[in-house]
Amino acid sequence: MAVLRGLYRAGRAYCEKKSIESTIRDHDACVDVNGDFPGFAFHKGWVDVPPLDAPVQFDAYGNHISHRISTDIARIATPVIQRLQSTITGYLGAACRLDDISVFWYRPSLAREPMVSGSWHDDNCGHRLKLFICLKGDGNTPTVFLPGSHKQPYRFRHSELLRFMGHANKGSRPGEVFLRYESGDVALFDTHGLHRGLYEEPAAERAVILVEFMNRRKSNAISGRAPCGPGSAPTGEVLLDAEAYALLESTGLIDSALVAQKKGGLVSYSLSHLQKIAPLKQTPSHAST
Repeated sequence: MAVLRGLYRAGRAYCEKKSIESTIRDHDACVDVNGDFPGFAFHKGWVDVPPLDAPVQFDAYGNHISHRISTDIARIATPVIQRLQSTITGYLGAACRLDDISVFWYRPSLAREPMVSGSWHDDNCGHRLKLFICLKGDGNTPTVFLPGSHKQPYRFRHSELLRFMGHANKGSRPGEVFLRYESGDVALFDTHGLHRGLYEEPAAERAVILVEFMNRRKSNAISGRAPCGPGSAPTGEVLLDAEAYALLESTGLIDSALVAQKKGGLVSYSLSHLQKIAPLKQTPSHAST
């Protein structure tokens, strides 16, 4: 039964990813892969980390992911985004936006299932920058990134079929770089490049603010078939305190088309709010990026 489930997941993934291949390539044409940004960056001690309240509930992988963004979290994230803003927009182009933000805890002692992201992969959405702001860590749960792998045009890798079926690919690769997050460190990398989480060495608890940046038109077009958009889904949602929203909006990277007010003064950031504007074409020309 498990084999059949794996085959079903692999077949569905293949059909979904192949169906958006040309759309991703079309939008990614504007990304400056040969510019000053080499696909990753690591900055030691950029953040003064305040005391943290750990979550109570974790899933089978030892994860707790929250898309509820408090003012305190936004106060940490906003100056880091502003400091990196020229790198982000210079690499992805003027049409990029803050596509998602969450607080992500990993507690290895509670993991009952292996992490799929522990195998080499790209995120199957073409060029996208992920920003890790480490709130808690000692360097023993790093991300491993393969420099140069982000420069290839998007195509669905057939090795991904094995990953979706549960076959791990964790071997060392020449030139790999270890982004060993410790509390206060910041990393930025293109998830189109090959990378993996190194969970097998004595992994330690890690908590990060995770911020994703992506071409807004591409995300609108492929969300649901790729893990992008607020909450990584067409109906996903980030909920922000009013002050948290004001802080993040000051970066100029918030997409106003995704914003709606909710009762209690909260701000909702979601692709579900796109109905209030004209639908975007699924495969726009290069000029539209």
